[in-house]
Amino acid sequence: MLAYLLLVKPFKSDTNNVMNVYNELVIMVCFLPVLAMNLLNLAESARNIWGWILIGLVLISLLSIWATTIPDMISTAWNYFKSRKKDNENEKNKVPKKKTAELPANLTNSLAIKVASASK
Repeated sequence: MLAYLLLVKPFKSDTNNVMNVYNELVIMVCFLPVLAMNLLNLAESARNIWGWILIGLVLISLLSIWATTIPDMISTAWNYFKSRKKDNENEKNKVPKKKTAELPANLTNSLAIKVASASK
């Protein structure tokens, strides 16, 4: 998955690509101590220390995701509401078009037929 993220870069935003690579690395880093704890039969105090280190890594990863996602969401929402406000102001200031007299569709079709037959 890491190679795919580095080579293809599937997300539009560079920030999203970097954060996903970072998350994959955190998962790999968290996996290694868990594997070591199982293989080495560490003492309980050492397991507790490694457990808190893993929890810290996951929390740092989660906070970094929030730190990059929340400002982006706020920026997107702000731009959306600014554009909506501008659209509403443009609608209010818009001069209505004058209504022109239009012929009914059936009358228009019959006139077109008469003109076509007269020109033959």
